[in-house]
Amino acid sequence: MDKDIIQKLAQLARLKVDDNEVKIYGRQLSAVLHHLNSLEQAMSLISKYGGRDGVGKEHNDDINFSLADDEVKNWPKDEVAVSLKAASRNEDGFIIVPVIKS
Repeated sequence: MDKDIIQKLAQLARLKVDDNEVKIYGRQLSAVLHHLNSLEQAMSLISKYGGRDGVGKEHNDDINFSLADDEVKNWPKDEVAVSLKAASRNEDGFIIVPVIKS
């Protein structure tokens, strides 16, 4: 990836980078972009040879397009009570945690 692009990205992110870091980040960003391009090509093939509509299904039998059903399980009340009691601060059934400041 071009040195000027890396420096512009660093400037936009308000990062200071030296010449050695520019080379490292250039290689890393190039690898990320290459991977994203591969994913885009894979999605294009999936769309072309089969997808939710079943077109080209013979090329795509091993790809599962459905998402798993999430099952919400509540903690047993006695475990919740023990956890709240152990927490240094709690209010209305919620554990109060410190604010994270950036």
